[in-house]
Amino acid sequence: MGKYIREKKKSDYKPVAIALGIYAITLPLDYIGVGNIGSFSKLIAFVPMLFFLFQLRQTTKLKMNGLFLWLILYLSLASVSYTYSISQQRTLNALGSPVLNILMILTMGGLTEFCEKEIAFLKKCLIIGSWVAVVFVIFFGITPYGRATISFGEYEQDQNYLCGYMFFAFIFHFERFINQKKVGHLLLALIILIAVVMTGSRGALLALFICIIFEVFAVAKENHHGIRTLIISIVGLTGLYLLITILVIPNLDSTIAERFSLEYIKEEGTTGRAEIWAHLWSIFKGSGLFRQIFGNGYGTTMYLNDLNHKVAHNLYIDTLITLGIIGVVFLLGIQISCLRIAYRKKDMFLFCAMIGYAVMCMSMSLVSYKPLWVTIMMTMILDNNEAVCVKDEIKST
Repeated sequence: MGKYIREKKKSDYKPVAIALGIYAITLPLDYIGVGNIGSFSKLIAFVPMLFFLFQLRQTTKLKMNGLFLWLILYLSLASVSYTYSISQQRTLNALGSPVLNILMILTMGGLTEFCEKEIAFLKKCLIIGSWVAVVFVIFFGITPYGRATISFGEYEQDQNYLCGYMFFAFIFHFERFINQKKVGHLLLALIILIAVVMTGSRGALLALFICIIFEVFAVAKENHHGIRTLIISIVGLTGLYLLITILVIPNLDSTIAERFSLEYIKEEGTTGRAEIWAHLWSIFKGSGLFRQIFGNGYGTTMYLNDLNHKVAHNLYIDTLITLGIIGVVFLLGIQISCLRIAYRKKDMFLFCAMIGYAVMCMSMSLVSYKPLWVTIMMTMILDNNEAVCVKDEIKST
């Protein structure tokens, strides 16, 4: 009996896994500020880090891989850029985000051992977190200027950022629809799409569409009935499109419906983003060779953007300005490493999530975007941890 109890305990989730799961669920509340600490999710992030310190003796040796090296190179360049930054105070203020996020990735992904059961648990928590965002938008969302979002007191979430929190659940349910042919999962994916449309984020819809393309072809490649999978996927996508365009968009605020019309897209295009990109590109071309290679210092984009002093609305251009060509290479190295790991492990959940966020990076400056950093962390956890959980049931001998 004593042996049974001891082995039973081993199957329970480690405290650090539970704390990390809670962090994943509360990701959509990242916009809420907590005093001088920063965001609510940053406060929650300290909990798994504390459990990591408590169980430090039980952690594994640091497992270095390509992703680990790219992260170290990126963080090192961002830190060193302080020495040559055109605004050292801005660089110092901005460095907190990559330092904390990459530190969390390295400790959770490189030093903490998670078993298969715990990795599955963390993915479920990400899916639950997505549904938290969806439920908040549909049932408790506010609609400033017609676009739905969520708020808490004086804090309000950006609509485009908000959509990214929903990606995990959408990817999960659409993949289940393709594999299991269950209409229920397609309907759940539809609900998530409705929430995305309510926010008016065209960039998020484009990212989801590209996620779907990769997911469909990946499943078809692994499936013995590839043609059948493609047909079912096309039927499902067509159904989603018709439901959204015929039943959903016409019944939403006219501001939302207008944003998705061809006339609006032709007239507004990238809603001012193209002008910012062109202006920042001209600044880059006019810079000296050193600035082109190493950048102007982490976190200095808004300072340099004398057009309107706004963010670049493109993570790659933002990185080009702040960390130069070398920084863009390091950033792409991180993203490509994640895609290679997920593809090698046949984990389309993380593969499609990274694809979606990479697409979002083309229209948003996702410098400190928690879902993107969490996807990188989960990929490192997947690559570095292959232990198998002890089963709850003990076989009799």
